[in-house]
Amino acid sequence: MNKRNHIGEEPHTHTKVTPRTLILGIFLIPVNVYWMTLVEVKYYSLDSSCLPLFIQPIFILFTIILLNLLIKRLKPAAALTQAELLTVYIMVALSCTFAGHDTIQNMFGAIVHPFWFASPENEWQNLFWHYIPRWLTITDLYSLKGFYEGESSIYIARNVAIWIKPLLLWGLLFLLMMFSMLCINTIIRKQWTEQEKLAYPIIQLPLKLSEDMGTKLIQDR
Repeated sequence: MNKRNHIGEEPHTHTKVTPRTLILGIFLIPVNVYWMTLVEVKYYSLDSSCLPLFIQPIFILFTIILLNLLIKRLKPAAALTQAELLTVYIMVALSCTFAGHDTIQNMFGAIVHPFWFASPENEWQNLFWHYIPRWLTITDLYSLKGFYEGESSIYIARNVAIWIKPLLLWGLLFLLMMFSMLCINTIIRKQWTEQEKLAYPIIQLPLKLSEDMGTKLIQDR
């Protein structure tokens, strides 16, 4: 009999995704998105979501690991495992792909730019307006003016009524795209990971950081 199947044992508990992990990840996602929006949109100081390895999730993982080392010293049973640390990292990293430069950030420009900057001189209305679905874009002049010139708020009822439908539809599209990518990953995982044994260099840093619940971080020099 396999010893891992003995009564009272909980095999592979170190690989489980726990509720506290999901709660922590859900809490950190808006923090990460807000931070990235400040850096990339408001101050435009760095397009961090265009880099192969996202900066914010690595920093957040590093910070959690430092706190986890303290928790491990004070109450070892409460410390996060490597699986939990990586789950949080993956959740935060995925939020970067949604809120990043080439996704939602560019989406806002795409759904308003053709209508706000249309003029008799460029003849955009005649050239391609008829190709753009109105239910995926913002065409209301009042909302467009508030978006580009300010002195308005997204929380105004009129703005909410105009923006909510396109944003929900685009959000659904992004979710479907993510689901499609997960399906593709499922198809190619066995070939790439188990047979070809690809190294995936980008994931090596978070793997090494989270190894042994972060203990390696202070042991290695």
